[in-house]
Amino acid sequence: MENFKDLSKEQKFERLTQVMSMVDVPDDFNYLYEYYKDHDQNELFLYDMREMLLCSWRWVNLPAEVKFLLL
Repeated sequence: MENFKDLSKEQKFERLTQVMSMVDVPDDFNYLYEYYKDHDQNELFLYDMREMLLCSWRWVNLPAEVKFLLL
């Protein structure tokens, strides 16, 4: 499986969508996700959403398959 940084913009978005279906995400993540989807498809938002999950206290509780998708 490819690293997150090596994916196309569309694949990154799909991967984050997959993560959303697997775990509860912070409200800030949902806000950025909707903003990205509806208004501004700047790839930096995808990295911001990823960082929200990687740097949050929830990282410890994330299932291994979700961690794998974000790396």
